[in-house]
Amino acid sequence: MIRSQPGGIGFDLTDAIRDIVAAKLGPRPAVVAVESRPSPSRSSAALDEVEVTRADGSVIRLVCKDAGHDAYPGSASVKPRFVVDPVREIETYRVALDPYGVGPTWFGAIVEPRSARYVLVLELVQGSLLFQIGGLESWLHAAGWAARFHDQLAPAARAIAPSAHLLRYEERYYRTWSDRARAFARGSARHDQIDAVVDAHDAAIPRLLSLPATVIHGEFFAANILIRDDASQSVCPIDWEMAAIAPGLIDLAALAAGGWSESERSAIIDAYRGASNTYGRCADPAFADALDACRLHLAVRWLGWSPSWVPPAHHAHDWLAEAQRVVKN
Repeated sequence: MIRSQPGGIGFDLTDAIRDIVAAKLGPRPAVVAVESRPSPSRSSAALDEVEVTRADGSVIRLVCKDAGHDAYPGSASVKPRFVVDPVREIETYRVALDPYGVGPTWFGAIVEPRSARYVLVLELVQGSLLFQIGGLESWLHAAGWAARFHDQLAPAARAIAPSAHLLRYEERYYRTWSDRARAFARGSARHDQIDAVVDAHDAAIPRLLSLPATVIHGEFFAANILIRDDASQSVCPIDWEMAAIAPGLIDLAALAAGGWSESERSAIIDAYRGASNTYGRCADPAFADALDACRLHLAVRWLGWSPSWVPPAHHAHDWLAEAQRVVKN
């Protein structure tokens, strides 16, 4: 008999989880209990931690994420509407990550458009977020992982993009962020400064469009990167809602942003280059120019994100200052 305890997703997951586990692992041994509870790790999306017990006593620990939380009118999310797709993260796991062994392990999903239910079901990774880990070594590990991931996915990126609902960093996409940043700055004390960095961003668009494209995370920040607690210390990025086909250096720009010293930032960048087939042999000036274009785009994207969004402390960063540093280089 199936036992269930309600969680935070908002509806009973029992039947769906039973079917998902059977599809992933086989119908035997049968599921005898499904217990859900709200995860303490939730942010903007509802997260349930789910414990599945099978007839042989084995226990499978999963996490269920409300992937459609900001896709509908009335949502409290400040994510711009033009980047929202409730199935993007689900399909990215199914099409672009699971086939390549990129964790957390994808178990399945609940996709019910009529009832606006989009729930991603993954293994519950025992690990720590990168920003919670002291020392530079883990950042270097994550940088090398990103380079290898970008190289691995590059040959299949264009084939994967439609079925994974990936964002595409095309000229219209870049210019949309420029327009938003200008609009939000209008009338503010920073108007002239933001206009100057947006002008530089617009001038960099041809360079951005010329860079090799691959599958990227899109928000490869330390708060979205889990490091497993086991001996493997493997990198498990989470929250692939902004997954895209784009220059891989966008992810490096995100990882290397923040209050690093120049030597620390250089170490992160060198760790990426050292693991990259795409950029490992790129001439230093050309590589620096490409990375600066990506850093500038990332800054303008955040300047154009929302006129009212205030990030949590571990996300806070002065993106205007970041853009101005790039422009001065």
